[in-house]
Amino acid sequence: MVNYVPAAQTAGEKDAHPERQLEGLNRAIGEQFSSIPAFPYWKHVGSVGMGSGIYLGDGYVLTSAHVGCYPFSLHDGSHYEPDYASWSVLKNADGSHSDLALFRVQVPASSALAKLGRIALGNSRQTDSPVLLIGTGYTQGAQPLTLSSGSTALGVLGYHVERHRSTAWGLNHSSQSIEQPVETGKNLSTHCFTTQFDRIFFAGQAADGDSGGAAFTYNREQNRWELVGCIIAVSQQRASVAFGCRTYLGDLGAYASQIPGMPATAVVAGSQKSAPIQAHPTSIRSGDCQQ
Repeated sequence: MVNYVPAAQTAGEKDAHPERQLEGLNRAIGEQFSSIPAFPYWKHVGSVGMGSGIYLGDGYVLTSAHVGCYPFSLHDGSHYEPDYASWSVLKNADGSHSDLALFRVQVPASSALAKLGRIALGNSRQTDSPVLLIGTGYTQGAQPLTLSSGSTALGVLGYHVERHRSTAWGLNHSSQSIEQPVETGKNLSTHCFTTQFDRIFFAGQAADGDSGGAAFTYNREQNRWELVGCIIAVSQQRASVAFGCRTYLGDLGAYASQIPGMPATAVVAGSQKSAPIQAHPTSIRSGDCQQ
């Protein structure tokens, strides 16, 4: 995850321990959205192989299908073995595969995972509501991409991405609906919404390894944070992230009937005939991973 931070925030703070990251997130929420309470689901987002995953509760993990079925790991280093037979790729109305998948993990009664409750799931969102992105992928380098004149930096254009994994977040002010399906590989087509990496402090953009990560919004009517999307792809190439890039998020509301605990007021969306968006899966290639 790449996070547009104020210049005063050091590289050391960006790579801080997960609990320090949570403190920074809640400070940002309090500063920018005074009526929204602290975020309660930080510990539910972990890693799955070379990607990310979201613990929904009752043993279920949601991830991106292209990530695959691997042990789910929390910030504290605990690992939970999957039931490989439970692996299920969510389907579109025409029976084709999306880039979203569920599997179950073994949850010992005394484990940290057993202490986590269920995530509140939402099948609708307001486009002008903040969207919180969380993933466990690559992070930005200490030096941003800048527009320079000679030795003078005129402005920040974005960030280089380093091959270093860390749990990180981005707090975007809005999201956009898209009509086209998003293709992330052969036979994977997903109903999505998108966020844009804007020049707003703490705005975020997904990077390699964030596939399977979470998108939350705050439901003002219910007064709660809800999981509404799953990171599957981005518009940029791997080397760097510039302002204006987009993160593509599998829209959970389109697959409500296939997700345990999801409000059953939405149905799988029909086939989309618009030309698909070809996006870059946010997956780490073999040999690229550095912990």
